Amino acid sequence: VVPTSYPNLFLLPRGKTLGQPSEHLLRDSTDALLADIYNHYDYIIIDSSPVLAADDSTSLAPKIDATLFVVRLSYTS
Repeated sequence: VVPTSYPNLFLLPRGKTLGQPSEHLLRDSTDALLADIYNHYDYIIIDSSPVLAADDSTSLAPKIDATLFVVRLSYTS
C-alpha cells in the first residue's frame, strides 16, 4: 500500500500482469488480502476491467459491497 499526495488516500498497485488476471481474484490469498484491507480502511475502490471485456467483475462481485459503473454519454455501449 502506497501513500499518495492526497491526505488519507492510498494506492495498492496491481503489480505484474500474470496470465489470466481474473483467475487471481478467485484465490484464497485474494480473499485474505481483501479481508486485511477491509480492516484497515473505511472505503476501498477497486478498478477492474470493463464488464463485457473480462470476468473480473463477476469474480469480484461476491467479495465486495457495491459496484459503481462509469459510463460516457454517446460513447459507452
